[in-house]
Amino acid sequence: LQVAESTLLQKFMQKQASLWVRPETAARFRTQLPAALLESSRTLDFFLMSCFVKDRPVALIYADGGPGKSSLTDFEYESFKHACGGATHVLYYFAQQRAKEKKK
Repeated sequence: LQVAESTLLQKFMQKQASLWVRPETAARFRTQLPAALLESSRTLDFFLMSCFVKDRPVALIYADGGPGKSSLTDFEYESFKHACGGATHVLYYFAQQRAKEKKK
């Protein structure tokens, strides 16, 4: 994705943030998200979250319910954010390990 073409994704790369795009809010975000993301998602019900290691953005994670899935739920959104937080901890651990290896 081209971050430069999306003010919203630029914000995601400045600080950790999450977003739930729902059918009823999709119109508000349609102009703020890259067309490539909206075209490839094939749904207007999805989650996004940026992940950082220290002050550096390292990932933008996307999730939707998959083909034929009914609307996403609050529980799924909370679970998504929790899983992304876990991924962030793992990435931080790997960054620390790499830094230790470079010092050797």
